[in-house]
Amino acid sequence: MIVNLMDDVFPPVSPEPMPNPEPSPTPRPEPVPHPEPMPSPEPMPSPEPMPSPEPMPTPEPMPSPEPMPGPEPIPGPGPSPTPDPVGPAPAFG
Repeated sequence: MIVNLMDDVFPPVSPEPMPNPEPSPTPRPEPVPHPEPMPSPEPMPSPEPMPSPEPMPTPEPMPSPEPMPGPEPIPGPGPSPTPDPVGPAPAFG
């Protein structure tokens, strides 16, 4: 047996038509008069153009710093007292 669950929530509509309730006479609201249109505001005067700022003077170039003196060369031991054992390289040719 199929149980219609909708009958529990929505009972079957009775065949008798529901009588229409009498419309209550609601007085019509009076139409609201339109407010007077606002006068258009005067156009704003265009602002005067800003004067262009004077160009900035180009800064003078910085003088290049004097080169730092390098470290004094360390005196070497001088020429080796022993002569070169290999000798001069032979000339190709």
